[in-house]
Amino acid sequence: LERRARHRVLDRDVFASATGGVRATERALDLPLALAVVSSLRDEPFAADAVAFGEVGLAGEVRAVPRPGARIAEARKLGFKRVVLPKANAATLTDGEREGMQIIAVRSLAETLEKLF
Repeated sequence: LERRARHRVLDRDVFASATGGVRATERALDLPLALAVVSSLRDEPFAADAVAFGEVGLAGEVRAVPRPGARIAEARKLGFKRVVLPKANAATLTDGEREGMQIIAVRSLAETLEKLF
């Protein structure tokens, strides 16, 4: 976050916990965790109707993760209306998987923050 998104974090302690059966080793958690940290640093809430998933690389790129359609289907069931996901995953979605959701496709963490905050 410090290098790729210009948010000072090296002098802070960041603690994150996962509940509800979420595996903390899931690489799709990189993007939502980064968004949660930025949301806290800026004191700006992440949109309540949005969900995010994606792997964030060391260069700040947002990488595709497995099962994007299943992730979106579950988000839809939970009442989410927008989904932030890797551009590579968005390109593979069917019309049915996109139905009822605003798709926000991103290539990098910096682009994600520009679109959301």
